[in-house]
Parts: sequence; structure tokens; C-alpha cells
Amino acid sequence: MKERFRSIRLFTVEKNTSPVALQDCKGEWLIPDTAVVSEFSATAWFYGVELSRKLQVPIGLIATSWGGTPAEAWTARKVVDTDPDLQYYRSDPNKNSWFPTEPGILYNAMINPLLPMIIRGAIWYQGESNVTDAISYDKLFPAMIHSWRKAWGLGNFPFYYVQIAPFTYDRAVVGAMLREAQMRSLSTSNTGMVVTMDITGDVSDIHPKNKVDVGKRLALWALSGTYGIDGIVPSGPLYSGFQKEGKSIRVAFEYAGDGLNMHVSGKQPNGFMIAGSDRHFVAAKVQVDGNSLIVRSDKVKDPVAVRYAYTNTSEATLFNSMELPASTFRTDNWPLVTDNVIMKARFSEQKAEMVYDLMCQNPKAEIHYTLDGSEPNCNSSLFSSDGISLAHSGSILARACVDGTASESIGSWDVKQHKGMAARVEYVKPYADQYSASGPYALVDGVEGSLAFNDGAWQGFEGEDLDIVLDLGQSTMVRKLTLHFLSDTNSWIFLPKHVEIKTSRNGIDYDAGTRFENMVLFAQPGNKNKKEIVTIKAVLMKNAKYIKIRASNIGVCPPGHPGSRV
Repeated sequence: MKERFRSIRLFTVEKNTSPVALQDCKGEWLIPDTAVVSEFSATAWFYGVELSRKLQVPIGLIATSWGGTPAEAWTARKVVDTDPDLQYYRSDPNKNSWFPTEPGILYNAMINPLLPMIIRGAIWYQGESNVTDAISYDKLFPAMIHSWRKAWGLGNFPFYYVQIAPFTYDRAVVGAMLREAQMRSLSTSNTGMVVTMDITGDVSDIHPKNKVDVGKRLALWALSGTYGIDGIVPSGPLYSGFQKEGKSIRVAFEYAGDGLNMHVSGKQPNGFMIAGSDRHFVAAKVQVDGNSLIVRSDKVKDPVAVRYAYTNTSEATLFNSMELPASTFRTDNWPLVTDNVIMKARFSEQKAEMVYDLMCQNPKAEIHYTLDGSEPNCNSSLFSSDGISLAHSGSILARACVDGTASESIGSWDVKQHKGMAARVEYVKPYADQYSASGPYALVDGVEGSLAFNDGAWQGFEGEDLDIVLDLGQSTMVRKLTLHFLSDTNSWIFLPKHVEIKTSRNGIDYDAGTRFENMVLFAQPGNKNKKEIVTIKAVLMKNAKYIKIRASNIGVCPPGHPGSRV
């Protein structure tokens, strides 16, 4: 470890929970070496290194953290119990079996013992575990900050935090809503926010690896706001207001530096959307004008609202002269519906065919759909309990509507008619209960799943092989068999080791069949750790009544995966 790091000291609070406030915690001050730093918070380390380099003074860093935990666990229970705005959190709404979530349970064990210590300020990197309650987070987070400041008794000490990075969350725009809530929290005095939408690298990884720039950007806030160093622009552009100018909208920003810059290459979307009073957003054209933007679209003659980077996976395109990225923002305050519509197929004995049901977890939601490929809205066909019948191959598009507001996401399913529709499937080994899709007809309902494993179309096998016999009912010329497999290693969903396909006329004597080895080779090059649908097309050209299919489970997580034991 370099000699210049000898002026830095590190203290890591040992993970602990408690229903009551503790006065002590486990940990010790250490001089940084390779082993010590490798176990310390990467973001905090690079933040401290940058302060040490710029200020040339000793730096002490205390890391008290627990990955995957929600903010309410770090907020004193009495604050949650007495603040009317935080009533939602009193029932522990983010409870799960993986992390401590109960209000106050981490504050008691990992914050309260630190209160006798004199601190200069705090940095914070969290939010992913609160995306489902983004609408409440801008009340919870400032309340947590105020409670820490009051408990320490050191005044409004600096509190700098990191906005969550783009990620493929299961529900539309919840990530954008959380980023927006974090931006609104800047109204809390002596705070600063770091935007990370340009350094993610992989939106399917909830833990971006670039912690160097995150630490340095936090240090910009401290150097400027806490230590008073002149000439530092600590933030990327932050939306400050808008005004309508004819058929355009002018959007103004703080922290623009010497001017705004757009970084868009090729056919990359610029991230800006514009809408009229119908609240239907379309892609917008953007012109930079000094420290403001002029936003318009030929499709919107009378615009009233603009949004930027308002999806879960939006990456930065707008920067200031210091090459710091702008935050997600929207000029409107229209209600957002984040509910997803899922689809399940079933066999109707009455109709003697597959029918398709649409459903939503929100009991207040109506579901509207289209079958002609057009975008559904709240005036489209209303789904009924009779289900949807399709006489030929086609697509079902659907949206949830709540009080006349359409969901941000559109459910989309392709249905392809084939000779095996509604055939009887014998399962040698059962599918997983949590990934049942449409049950015994899931593999023969004509529905092709999307990249979302929980879209209601995928059937999964956990710790078991897919081992089935398909009964076509009568001897049929089978020219081709198409199989789809989902690979989503970040969700612990893997391709099989190999796939075997055999046919038989009598269900007893099967042919030698076809075997597909090393399924990973069917994936796109360099795509082993991303979401992907891998398709096998087996040319059979056989008369058969029975088709036996076996896809062998890999058994354990492969080396290099977080779940691997190797």
C-alpha cells in the first residue's frame, strides 16, 4: 500500500441487528493495506483517497453498511412511528428473507453506537431496495437524514448521496421514480447527489463495478460544499424549471457549468420524451441553447410536458461542461401506473381450444388490449373473464388502466399456432411451483416468453431436468420442433447442459433422436451473463405420435457466478 495512504484510517462496523438501541458495536481502526481495503466499502475508499489527495490532511472513514437493505431499517423506529408521512413503513412493507428490513433494526445496532463520535459528514449509497415504494421515499429519506443530524447533535452536517444506477427492474419506471425521489431530496439542506447513469456499463447488473468515479464524484461535493474549494462544479445538470415557447418547451438547469452537451451516437435515443395534454409521450428532438434545452416534436403541436431518462434502464445523454451527467427528471406531476399485466394460457373444455387470460395484481386496475399490433390505451378492448381466443397466430398487447391512467409498461405476447397446440404433456419430473406459467399446457400453448422470467409465459425447473413426453393424439408428420430457453444468469436462470429430442409412433419404441450439446454455444458471443432467449430448431421430418424431450439441468452455479461454490 502506498505511503500516502498512511494518513487514512478505516473502521468497519460489524453487521448486526437489534430491536433496541445499542451503545456499542464491533470494529477497530485499521491502517489500510491490500487486505483491509479489499474488505472495505469501495465507494468510501475512493472517496477518502480523493479527499486525502486534495486536502493533504488525515482522513478517518467509518463504513457502516449492509447491502440490499431498505432505508427504513437505518431510520430510528420512533421516527417512523411518530411521523405521519412514514405510516406506510410501520408494517415493514419491504420485508424479505434475505436482508434485515424492519424499521430501526439497523439504526439501533449500527448507527446508534456511533453517536458519541465526532463526524464531519456522511455519504450514502442506497435505494435499490426501496424502488417499490419510490412514491414514499422522498419522505423517508429526508426524515432519516434529519433524524441522524438530530441524534448526533452536530448541526446540519453534510450528507452526500449517490443516485441509483439504471437496472432492469421487474416493474416499469420504478427505478426512474426512485431516482426522481432522490433528486427531490436535494431540497434538504446541505445535501448533494451523485448521478451514475453514465458509468453503469451493464444494466442487468444491480451492482455497477465502477466505484472509482462514484467516490470521486462524492468527493467533488465535499471539496466544494464542505471544504470550500473554489472553482469546483460538484454536480451534473439538475432540472430547475421550464416554460412553453410556441410548439416547443424550454427546460432550464442548475449546475450547467459553461454549457450543456448532448452525447448521442448513431441511432441511440436521446432519452427525451414530450407530450401534449393527452399525456401521450413521444420521442423528442432536442436543441442545446447555452444552459437550457429546447425540446419539441413534430407529433406534438401543443406540448405541455417533458421527461428525460424516465425509464428503469435509461443511460445518460445530457452532460455539463465538466462531463458530469444530468439526473432523471420530468416537468409533469401526472400519476404513474407501474403495474404489470401478466398473461396465462388455459385450455377451455367448452371451446376445445387454448384461451388467454390477462391479469394484474392491482385490484383497481382494468386491463385493455389489442390484437392488431397497435399500442393499447384505456379506450382499447376491455378484457373479460371469458379470455381471449385466437383463430390464428398473432400478438396480444395489453395495459393496466387505473382511474383512466394507462400503465407505463405494455405487456406483449406472441402466440404462434402449431400442430402441438393443447397436446397432452406428461411430466416425468415436476416444474417449479413458482414458475408454473399456464401449468400442464405451458409448453404447448403457443405463447413465446419475453426476456422477463416472470411474464407468466415461462415454465421453470429448479434442480430438476425438463423431462417430458408430448402426446400429439395421432401420428403426425413432424417436420420441425422449435424450443425456446431463457438465460438470465443475474436471476440465477441458466441454459441446460444439453437437450435430447426423440420420437415414437407407439410410445414404447423411440428413435435414436437428436442431441444438442453445449447449449451455451447457441447464445450470442460475449452474452453469457446477460438476458437472452436461446432457440433450438430441430429438423425431424418424422411421422410421430409421441415426442420425448429432455433438457439436462446444469446442477450447480458455474464458476464465476456469485452463487458458485468454486
